[in-house]
Amino acid sequence: MTYHTEYGEVVNRTRYGGCLTLWGMAKRTVQDILWDNLAALMRDKWGKENLNELVRKTRIGPGSATRLKKRDTSIGIGLLEKLAKPFSVQPWMLLFPFEGAEKLLEFCRVWEQADKTGREVLTVAVTAALQARNSYGEGTDPGRAVPPHGRGVGSRPKV
Repeated sequence: MTYHTEYGEVVNRTRYGGCLTLWGMAKRTVQDILWDNLAALMRDKWGKENLNELVRKTRIGPGSATRLKKRDTSIGIGLLEKLAKPFSVQPWMLLFPFEGAEKLLEFCRVWEQADKTGREVLTVAVTAALQARNSYGEGTDPGRAVPPHGRGVGSRPKV
């Protein structure tokens, strides 16, 4: 049995259904994902990967920070919460695997800090971006606000 996802196919490799693997995904460990996201946040906030600053802001030990970088440790939820706090992100966001981590984490940080009006503006922007992508299809210029035939956001479709 195969389940299709946006990242590939989840394939049932046993006849008992207890083991599902994501087919076509690069093999990245949770430690790799955690460090990649932490490194992206450090570069964004402090201009570079800075273990000393990470230790100061999170109040974790220098050995723990070094093991995180070497991807040679297991961590608990409490440590994950400490790591997320100085970057103003939710702990789960540090474990979310994706390309372009900086942009999504920045969006999540802005969402967390926004008031009601700010969140409405972000929601409208995301909705417009999704509508543009879906209506123009792949391979079109995503920077174009109005299609070549003159219809844009808020216009009525031709009947």
